[in-house]
Amino acid sequence: MSKACILLAVALFCLALPTVQAADTLWAGVVLATKEDRPGAIPRSLRRLAPGIAEVFGTNTLYLLGERSKPFDVGVDPWMVPTRDFYFQVKALAREASNYVVNVELYEKQSLLLSSEARLAYQAPLLIRGPMWGRGQIVLVLEIR
Repeated sequence: MSKACILLAVALFCLALPTVQAADTLWAGVVLATKEDRPGAIPRSLRRLAPGIAEVFGTNTLYLLGERSKPFDVGVDPWMVPTRDFYFQVKALAREASNYVVNVELYEKQSLLLSSEARLAYQAPLLIRGPMWGRGQIVLVLEIR
């Protein structure tokens, strides 16, 4: 295969990747994932994500403890998604062609439990395992919409 064909194939592949938009919206949720004998109804904002969460965490019921949707970009003030007991802060550190580099901090009340840097891409929700809590597992969900 010639160099020109390889370059053309790489260029076409790159064009097919989803790209970060000028006016992106970040949806974030704090979820309690449980395994129950009688699975409960899945909240509307989690229905599309529920099969993936169930597969990763081995659960069958999801409770949405808190959610927030907001315009998102580098330079925008970090923001918190509050629940009664858990909060997490999301800050965009860099914006790349098909993803954001973000810093995520998880707090339980006033205690920092987790601080991590991750890549957040389109069509790839980020699921972060939080602590065991109540009768299940806390899951943080981030998604560019």
